[in-house]
Amino acid sequence: MPITLVDENGNEIDIEKADGGTLRKKLEEALKENKTLSEENATFKAGTVIEEHGFSLVKPEELAGVPVSQLEAKGKELQEQHQAQREELVRSVFEERGLEGDDLDTAVKDLLGGGEAPGGGQDSDFTGFEDLGGSRPSRTPTAPPMTDALGNLTSHFEETAKRKK
Repeated sequence: MPITLVDENGNEIDIEKADGGTLRKKLEEALKENKTLSEENATFKAGTVIEEHGFSLVKPEELAGVPVSQLEAKGKELQEQHQAQREELVRSVFEERGLEGDDLDTAVKDLLGGGEAPGGGQDSDFTGFEDLGGSRPSRTPTAPPMTDALGNLTSHFEETAKRKK
Protein backbone atom coordinates (compact mmCIF):
# COMPACT_ATOMS: atom_id res chain seq x y z
CA MET A 1 0.00 0.00 0.00
CA PRO A 2 1.63 3.26 -1.08
CA ILE A 3 2.01 6.15 1.35
CA THR A 4 0.10 9.29 0.49
CA LEU A 5 0.44 12.68 2.10
CA VAL A 6 -2.09 15.50 2.02
CA ASP A 7 -1.33 19.19 2.52
CA GLU A 8 -3.38 21.73 4.49
CA ASN A 9 -5.71 22.33 1.53
CA GLY A 10 -6.46 18.65 1.06
CA ASN A 11 -4.31 18.26 -2.07
CA GLU A 12 -2.25 15.12 -2.40
CA ILE A 13 1.52 15.60 -2.14
CA ASP A 14 3.76 13.63 -4.50
CA ILE A 15 6.45 12.13 -2.27
CA GLU A 16 8.89 11.80 -5.17
CA LYS A 17 8.76 15.52 -5.97
CA ALA A 18 8.20 17.03 -2.48
CA ASP A 19 10.97 19.08 -0.94
CA GLY A 20 12.69 18.04 2.29
CA GLY A 21 11.04 20.74 4.40
CA THR A 22 7.54 19.53 3.52
CA LEU A 23 8.44 15.91 4.23
CA ARG A 24 10.07 16.84 7.52
CA LYS A 25 7.00 18.85 8.55
CA LYS A 26 4.72 15.90 7.77
CA LEU A 27 7.02 13.53 9.67
CA GLU A 28 7.01 15.79 12.74
CA GLU A 29 3.19 16.04 12.59
CA ALA A 30 2.91 12.26 12.38
CA LEU A 31 5.35 11.76 15.27
CA LYS A 32 3.48 14.31 17.41
CA GLU A 33 0.14 12.61 16.70
CA ASN A 34 1.66 9.20 17.42
CA LYS A 35 3.00 10.45 20.77
CA THR A 36 -0.39 11.91 21.71
CA LEU A 37 -2.18 8.69 20.82
CA SER A 38 0.37 6.63 22.77
CA GLU A 39 -0.15 8.81 25.86
CA GLU A 40 -3.94 8.52 25.57
CA ASN A 41 -3.67 4.76 25.20
CA ALA A 42 -1.35 4.49 28.21
CA THR A 43 -3.72 6.65 30.30
CA PHE A 44 -6.67 4.48 29.26
CA LYS A 45 -4.79 1.29 30.11
CA ALA A 46 -3.67 2.82 33.42
CA GLY A 47 -7.30 3.60 34.27
CA THR A 48 -8.25 0.02 33.45
CA VAL A 49 -5.47 -1.40 35.64
CA ILE A 50 -6.44 0.93 38.50
CA GLU A 51 -10.07 -0.15 38.26
CA GLU A 52 -9.34 -3.88 37.93
CA HIS A 53 -6.99 -4.00 40.92
CA GLY A 54 -8.83 -1.52 43.15
CA PHE A 55 -6.01 1.02 43.41
CA SER A 56 -8.35 3.66 44.83
CA LEU A 57 -5.58 6.10 45.78
CA VAL A 58 -3.78 6.07 42.41
CA LYS A 59 -4.68 8.43 39.57
CA PRO A 60 -4.11 7.52 35.91
CA GLU A 61 -1.89 10.61 35.48
CA GLU A 62 0.54 9.16 38.01
CA LEU A 63 1.11 6.20 35.71
CA ALA A 64 1.84 8.35 32.67
CA GLY A 65 5.04 7.30 30.97
CA VAL A 66 5.10 3.88 32.61
CA PRO A 67 5.45 1.00 30.14
CA VAL A 68 2.25 -1.02 29.77
CA SER A 69 3.94 -4.19 31.03
CA GLN A 70 4.83 -2.45 34.33
CA LEU A 71 1.51 -0.66 35.00
CA GLU A 72 0.28 -3.19 37.57
CA ALA A 73 3.52 -3.26 39.57
CA LYS A 74 3.87 0.54 39.55
CA GLY A 75 0.19 0.95 40.47
CA LYS A 76 0.60 -1.40 43.42
CA GLU A 77 3.72 0.45 44.53
CA LEU A 78 1.97 3.84 44.32
CA GLN A 79 -1.09 2.48 46.16
CA GLU A 80 1.12 1.30 49.01
CA GLN A 81 2.96 4.64 49.14
CA HIS A 82 -0.28 6.61 49.23
CA GLN A 83 -1.74 4.32 51.88
CA ALA A 84 1.35 4.80 54.04
CA GLN A 85 1.15 8.59 53.58
CA ARG A 86 -2.53 8.59 54.60
CA GLU A 87 -1.79 6.49 57.65
CA GLU A 88 1.10 8.75 58.65
CA LEU A 89 -1.08 11.87 58.25
CA VAL A 90 -3.97 10.44 60.27
CA ARG A 91 -1.57 9.19 62.92
CA SER A 92 0.01 12.64 63.26
CA VAL A 93 -3.42 14.29 63.62
CA PHE A 94 -4.43 11.86 66.36
CA GLU A 95 -1.08 12.31 68.11
CA GLU A 96 -1.65 16.08 68.15
CA ARG A 97 -4.97 15.41 69.86
CA GLY A 98 -3.25 13.47 72.61
CA LEU A 99 -3.77 9.84 71.60
CA GLU A 100 -0.92 7.39 72.03
CA GLY A 101 -0.19 3.69 72.19
CA ASP A 102 -2.98 1.21 71.52
CA ASP A 103 -5.62 3.94 71.50
CA LEU A 104 -3.74 5.66 68.68
CA ASP A 105 -3.40 2.45 66.67
CA THR A 106 -7.08 1.64 67.15
CA ALA A 107 -8.20 5.13 66.14
CA VAL A 108 -6.07 5.09 62.99
CA LYS A 109 -7.29 1.62 62.06
CA ASP A 110 -10.92 2.58 62.68
CA LEU A 111 -10.69 5.74 60.60
CA LEU A 112 -8.92 4.12 57.68
CA GLY A 113 -10.93 0.91 57.90
CA GLY A 114 -7.93 -1.29 58.52
CA GLY A 115 -7.00 -1.09 54.82
CA GLU A 116 -9.03 -4.20 54.07
CA ALA A 117 -12.08 -2.69 52.39
CA PRO A 118 -11.60 -1.46 48.82
CA GLY A 119 -12.66 2.08 48.04
CA GLY A 120 -10.82 3.90 50.80
CA GLY A 121 -11.85 1.66 53.69
CA GLN A 122 -15.54 2.42 53.55
CA ASP A 123 -18.01 -0.37 54.25
CA SER A 124 -20.09 -1.14 51.22
CA ASP A 125 -22.72 -3.29 52.95
CA PHE A 126 -24.34 -0.41 54.93
CA THR A 127 -24.40 -2.40 58.17
CA GLY A 128 -23.79 0.64 60.37
CA PHE A 129 -27.03 2.44 59.52
CA GLU A 130 -28.94 1.06 62.50
CA ASP A 131 -26.55 3.00 64.77
CA LEU A 132 -27.53 6.38 63.32
CA GLY A 133 -30.62 6.91 65.47
CA GLY A 134 -33.71 8.87 64.63
CA SER A 135 -37.12 7.59 63.71
CA ARG A 136 -38.00 5.65 60.62
CA PRO A 137 -40.37 7.46 58.23
CA SER A 138 -43.83 6.04 57.88
CA ARG A 139 -44.66 3.95 54.86
CA THR A 140 -48.10 5.51 54.44
CA PRO A 141 -48.25 8.81 52.60
CA THR A 142 -49.39 11.83 54.58
CA ALA A 143 -50.29 13.89 51.53
CA PRO A 144 -54.01 14.48 50.95
CA PRO A 145 -55.64 12.60 48.10
CA MET A 146 -55.70 14.46 44.81
CA THR A 147 -59.40 13.91 44.08
CA ASP A 148 -60.05 17.64 44.36
CA ALA A 149 -56.81 19.47 43.54
CA LEU A 150 -58.31 22.96 43.66
CA GLY A 151 -60.06 22.19 46.94
CA ASN A 152 -56.76 20.97 48.41
CA LEU A 153 -54.98 24.16 47.39
CA THR A 154 -57.75 26.37 48.70
CA SER A 155 -57.89 24.59 52.05
CA HIS A 156 -54.10 24.73 52.38
CA PHE A 157 -54.00 28.50 51.93
CA GLU A 158 -57.00 29.00 54.24
CA GLU A 159 -55.34 26.93 56.99
CA THR A 160 -52.07 28.82 56.53
CA ALA A 161 -53.88 32.14 56.82
CA LYS A 162 -55.64 30.99 60.01
CA ARG A 163 -52.32 29.97 61.59
CA LYS A 164 -50.75 33.36 60.83
CA LYS A 165 -53.55 35.28 62.64
